[in-house]
Amino acid sequence: MRDDPARINHVTDSTIKIDELGKEIDENTAEEHRIMRIFDDAMSSFASDRSLDTCLDALNASIQLASLRRKLFLSYKHYSELLESEIVKFTRQRRFRSPE
Repeated sequence: MRDDPARINHVTDSTIKIDELGKEIDENTAEEHRIMRIFDDAMSSFASDRSLDTCLDALNASIQLASLRRKLFLSYKHYSELLESEIVKFTRQRRFRSPE
């Protein structure tokens, strides 16, 4: 039984997309940790010095964190959709190949 070149290309393309998305998630997670440290420092400063500047610093860090978490959420959602699609395709292929 020979492998279909179109199927092999699809599997390769899907694998590449999943790998790229995984790298993006890893990078965004590292960035989230960095911004979280900035946010913690900003909140600490605001807690000890309740000035407008420290308030704005904490607010800015909070907005950056929220934006990045939204991006991470969407990336994880897309990642899970890609994986689900691959599982469905492999399951269908297996059904057609299995002897009954």
